[in-house]
Amino acid sequence: MNNNQTCPDYMSPELSAPNQSFDLLKDIIKRYGQTHYARAGQMIRDADFHSQVFWVDSGVLLLRTDAQYSIANFGKNQLIGVNNIFQGGMPDHYLEVVEDTRYTVCPVEHFLRHLDDGRVVLAIAEHINWQAMVMAFYVSVMLREDAYGKVKFALELLSKASAEFRDHISVVKFVCERTGVSKAHAHSILKQLRLGGYIEMTAGNLVQIFKHLPSAY
Repeated sequence: MNNNQTCPDYMSPELSAPNQSFDLLKDIIKRYGQTHYARAGQMIRDADFHSQVFWVDSGVLLLRTDAQYSIANFGKNQLIGVNNIFQGGMPDHYLEVVEDTRYTVCPVEHFLRHLDDGRVVLAIAEHINWQAMVMAFYVSVMLREDAYGKVKFALELLSKASAEFRDHISVVKFVCERTGVSKAHAHSILKQLRLGGYIEMTAGNLVQIFKHLPSAY
């Protein structure tokens, strides 16, 4: 294993969410939305997902493309579905409830009625632009990195997720669903990282990353 540690962290400050936009969009959701509860294992699909904008009050939701791949996880005080306002969401995407979740859901019509307010339009545009930046970054990692680079990226991403999410998903499952790396390859790389003292895992879940992961395998 190469111990060169010059590679920067994948999640840079430039990709931080636009907080002011979040606050304004959250206000609309809270003003016009309704509180819902969902049990772990439940799926939120079709019109229940694509015609709504969500604010997560507690729990964890996973955005899936299908049963094999996921592309994002959302926990407390996070926003989901802004693309739905302009029917910009992918039709096959859906939400999986990872742990019991309370969320506020607001029909997109309430956002459309506020489009004469320039602040709302700007907030929506800023949020969608941020999502596009994050997705472009993710795609660039998937295109340029080898299997180890993808596992490294997924580990660093998982380490920044909430403890609740980390407790409900195995490292191997997360790595494979986010990167497409095979289970055998993921197991092999994770084993070497554990032996090298880089990561701690308990019952298949990531506890922590002890030190900067090496840039190459």
